[in-house]
Amino acid sequence: MLTFTLNSRWIYDQDRFKTEVSSLGHSEYMFGDSDVQEIGYAVNQLTPPNAIIASNYFCSETICPTDTYSAHRADWAQGGEAMYLTLYSHRRYFVSGYGFLWQNVRPTDEVVERIDLSVMFGKRPTSDLLNALVKQGVSYFVLDKTMTPVLDWSNFGRELVSNERFILLQLTTTQ
Repeated sequence: MLTFTLNSRWIYDQDRFKTEVSSLGHSEYMFGDSDVQEIGYAVNQLTPPNAIIASNYFCSETICPTDTYSAHRADWAQGGEAMYLTLYSHRRYFVSGYGFLWQNVRPTDEVVERIDLSVMFGKRPTSDLLNALVKQGVSYFVLDKTMTPVLDWSNFGRELVSNERFILLQLTTTQ
């Protein structure tokens, strides 16, 4: 009976599925947009396999609302599961993708602190924030340019590659 039910549902929704799969945005929805894929591949090629990489990319949308992005938000059931960067780069991240790490509940204090440090550094970098990242073993930072007003990152790292949305920085310390 279950098999028949599943098959009848597929037959009933087949036209909708075909329309969804053939839509213009389906590829980016399933595989991530080209900027994410491009920077992910660059991270894979330009960083050592044992590197720890931080990023302020926690939302797959551009211009993410604070209530789905902030480490201090009240509703953890909301937020972008920004996983494509991790998937395409095959690297270890300081913290990544809300939905990947926990299931719609507030994460541990350590995870919240890592999110906060990553978001704060991406938004308004300081030497203290840079040193805090480096102290925890982070040596690269993938900057989501849509989430920062800062244009010049030369005081914090060497730009290895960039595209329209991202910059890959090799961090330099001020210690």
